[in-house]
Amino acid sequence: YKRQGINAEYGLSLGTEVMMGSEWSEQKPADPRSDNKDKRTRVILVRHGETDHNREGRAQGQGVNSTLNDLGRKQAGLVAHRLHSEIIHFVASSPLERASETAKIICEELPNKDQLEIFFHDGLKEMSLGPNFEGKLVRPTAENSGEPNYHEEMLSVYARWLAGEYNISFPGGESPAQVQQRALQTLEEIIHRPEWQKEGIEGKTFLIVTHGMFIKILLCGLLKVPLSEMLKFKQHNTAVNVLFFTPNDDDGTKTWSASVTGCFYHLEGN
Repeated sequence: YKRQGINAEYGLSLGTEVMMGSEWSEQKPADPRSDNKDKRTRVILVRHGETDHNREGRAQGQGVNSTLNDLGRKQAGLVAHRLHSEIIHFVASSPLERASETAKIICEELPNKDQLEIFFHDGLKEMSLGPNFEGKLVRPTAENSGEPNYHEEMLSVYARWLAGEYNISFPGGESPAQVQQRALQTLEEIIHRPEWQKEGIEGKTFLIVTHGMFIKILLCGLLKVPLSEMLKFKQHNTAVNVLFFTPNDDDGTKTWSASVTGCFYHLEGN
């Protein structure tokens, strides 16, 4: 695997921070575990491991509930090892199998695993691509050359998104604007879950396991990056994103920053 998250736009590696408004500022290189030593609340977003549909270049969305393949389970184990010394206080996951299995593998490696529960939230599901695309080939591959391929149709929709048409969707699916509204609302519901608020969340760490397009769109919303830039947030299978927020006491909003996005150094050499 190539190291992703250093030269790609918005693909940040350790030691670089994106502030609100996507202002870049170089920081002292961070510890690989991105330890939380201040009072900001930390959210670690992880994309699920590989599935056969990923490998074959097929769209999944919400309608295909695929499981991890052997490589995906290995990737989940490697990101689990990366996080194994972390103290994670709260865990949430998409209920789709590829994400829930990844979350369970990670939790098994955490030092406080016996105290953790995984909160499954439907709002963390991947963007719906509609019945015409989900399960279909959307990436040219030699091994499936005889099967209909929807690559060009996918690119035409992407082009409209990049041109600022955020309310356009695949037929029967969700638009980026709809997913962003759902993602931001879901994140608020997770952070303010009553059972967790009772414990107090200041200075604590959330782990959220979800999906690639969902994460790209959510990052745009949190970091005030236009949705036209969402594809620049690269999200390899099991990519790690580390964000922090500080509550604004005057109006109840939050100021978000990111210390890591799209990083998968844990896969190097494997």
